[in-house]
Amino acid sequence: MQRTLKTANINGYLDFITNLIEISKYNKNIKNITENLLTKDFQTMVFSNKFEENIISLIYHEITHFLDMTTTLWGLEYNSRKLLFIKNQILSNKKTDAINVFKLNVSEIEIHNRLIQIYDTSQAKDLFLADLKHHLVYNENFGSLIMIDFFNQKNLIASVPFSMLSLLEANAICSEFLIKINCALNEDEQIKQQISLNLIEKDFNNLLNNYELLEYNFIFILTKKHFPCLNLKELLIFIKTLIDYILNISAMEISSISTLIKHTIINQYLGNAIIKDMQRGMSRHIILFKFILMIYEYINQDKFKLNNPDDIKNNPRLFLNNFINEYVAYYLDYFEMEHIRTLEYQVYIKSLEESKDILVPDHT
Repeated sequence: MQRTLKTANINGYLDFITNLIEISKYNKNIKNITENLLTKDFQTMVFSNKFEENIISLIYHEITHFLDMTTTLWGLEYNSRKLLFIKNQILSNKKTDAINVFKLNVSEIEIHNRLIQIYDTSQAKDLFLADLKHHLVYNENFGSLIMIDFFNQKNLIASVPFSMLSLLEANAICSEFLIKINCALNEDEQIKQQISLNLIEKDFNNLLNNYELLEYNFIFILTKKHFPCLNLKELLIFIKTLIDYILNISAMEISSISTLIKHTIINQYLGNAIIKDMQRGMSRHIILFKFILMIYEYINQDKFKLNNPDDIKNNPRLFLNNFINEYVAYYLDYFEMEHIRTLEYQVYIKSLEESKDILVPDHT
């Protein structure tokens, strides 16, 4: 089936228009095997072979995309604006507001596919060891954005835009590898556990060094470079904790964070366009990028009392709360607004309910 807007299609993908998942790696012959695996308790499950591991980890990857689309504030906003646009089309409503607003959400995903550039990779034997530099650029279709450049010595390997697709793929990769690790740790013998964990580590390192999968790996490369003390499981949980937080903050909180981020941008001319987007509740991926850098600064400063780098490993949610309450609150007088999140959630649910009669006709 033709898809126009989707996640990266390696073994499967989520369509952002229909919210349907397609597993392209396998055919219908594995349906019974998959259904049987899905009935098992993943807290105690052990993969009997690599085939089972690949099936379930892929499904966890795609389900994470679906849950991000349907249970987070970002996903509810996206679907609410998408359905309002569709509703206007069905009613032949000529207003342009709905499509223009929805285009903002679409562009944050589409940036990656349109602007990623791969150059000379002949010398890029270890992508993780490449030097990273970031800068702001202006694109006439997408406006101001952050580009990450990968260098091997002085040779430019690739340029990658930091996008919502990058954030969403990183979250799905975390789910994919965490289910593998969880099942490996369920092995009854320590030697089997270690063999399985070594294979998983090898798979992840292959991902890090694959320049053709930069939409999957460069957030991990960026984070691992700044926090080299984290093992694989700790790295995955830390990134997933950050992304879960960012996908569920309110538009007002994003606007507040923009005040902090504004002072970290050297190129004010291009940076102001990003800040304006954030003031409208957009550009959550920019927060992920800046938070990774700010957290690195946070753990390397002595003026914060609750700063404990070990919490990144042992309790990343507590660490993130301390970072928000100390570092972010140090620069912003009033920031955390749980009640605004609840209100925003209710607004989007109401919007989706109001579109139901158009999108699901009553045949009674």
